[in-house]
Amino acid sequence: MTYSTSQLQSLLNRSNVHVRDPEGTVAKIYRLIEVGASNITVISDFDHTLSRSHDEEGGRCPVTHEVFGNRERFPEIVEKFVQLEKKYARYEHLTEGEERVEKMEAWWRESNQVIADQGISRSELSDIVKETKIQLREGAAEFMVRLEQQEIPILIFSAGIGDVISLVLEQTMGRIPANSHVISNMMAYDEKDRICIFSDPLIHCFNKSGAMVAEFSPLHSCISSRANILLLGDALGDAQMAQGLGKDEERILKIAFLNSKPEMLSRFTSAFDIVIVDDQTMEIPTEIMKMID
Repeated sequence: MTYSTSQLQSLLNRSNVHVRDPEGTVAKIYRLIEVGASNITVISDFDHTLSRSHDEEGGRCPVTHEVFGNRERFPEIVEKFVQLEKKYARYEHLTEGEERVEKMEAWWRESNQVIADQGISRSELSDIVKETKIQLREGAAEFMVRLEQQEIPILIFSAGIGDVISLVLEQTMGRIPANSHVISNMMAYDEKDRICIFSDPLIHCFNKSGAMVAEFSPLHSCISSRANILLLGDALGDAQMAQGLGKDEERILKIAFLNSKPEMLSRFTSAFDIVIVDDQTMEIPTEIMKMID
């Protein structure tokens, strides 16, 4: 694939694209191009990264836990979610520390247990996801198919619900691409095929790091043998998803989608190489991957 410096600069100079270190970022992209598809892994968040944060009318799209947020269908779940938010939300904005992590982990575990206690069947879960407004980001399906064609593995690393992610992909794309693997909070089912528990390890926003990938992903050996990583996220914590995988920072191109809270821009540009503001497409990551053979 041919490319030019001017094409790349045009991509990064868009009004909604913010790059803290243009020279260093361009060098990272050139490095991806030079090493080729056989030396690249993609690590991506799901909620509001591969999926949209708002729809075409501007309405907010739910994250995976929120497929159970229909008050008419799940009044008990919604009420308990509200109670848990009142109990734990104040800890979310504490200065980084052990107490914050403990409280967030408790919030995740208790929320997952609320869902498991409802005894929802596998088939009912499929119907629930089909009815939800979770939508893949525009171009995300094509992006994943392109990666599959390039034989580039993609690790979908999410603090959401893995079963919901898989169903969204299956229902939207017709299948889960063979190059894809999900690390997320997975449901376990009883003999009646009803959700009974969430399996360990619990994944939350503060433990999404390479250590989790190394321990639980069958893609780890593949990632280890590939020199470069394209990382995609929508939260500050996502910038650490490749930490601990033994890759030098100059070999990790980090792209963030800043879907809301524009006041966070400076913090995002400090953590990521490229920050894309209020854009519901996968256009820029796709254009970068088009440059790679």
